[in-house]
Amino acid sequence: MTTLTDACDDELGWIYPAPPPPVLPDPCDTTYHPEIVSILTVDGTPSLEGLATAPRAITCTQITITIIVSGSPEAQIWRLDSGAADPLDGGQVAPADYDLVSNNKHWLKVG
Repeated sequence: MTTLTDACDDELGWIYPAPPPPVLPDPCDTTYHPEIVSILTVDGTPSLEGLATAPRAITCTQITITIIVSGSPEAQIWRLDSGAADPLDGGQVAPADYDLVSNNKHWLKVG
């Protein structure tokens, strides 16, 4: 009887194939986020401010959200940039998980 396996037999013994490397989650995000319905968190409302930025890369994260502005839905595009948000600029939002040392990022409205 012969059994086929993925292992090989050579003069040193059985050689087994290396397992594939683990698949890491993509730090980039270029998707639409329908769960986000506001810019700032109020009473637990899903918001841009509340979207975790620590696992996302600043080089390739640009998301689209739709919020109600003056009674009408408005699609907006936000890019994750490095550094602190300017509190005087309405086109910048500091994420809730902002940290000067470990997560120095902010959202910048680009569309």
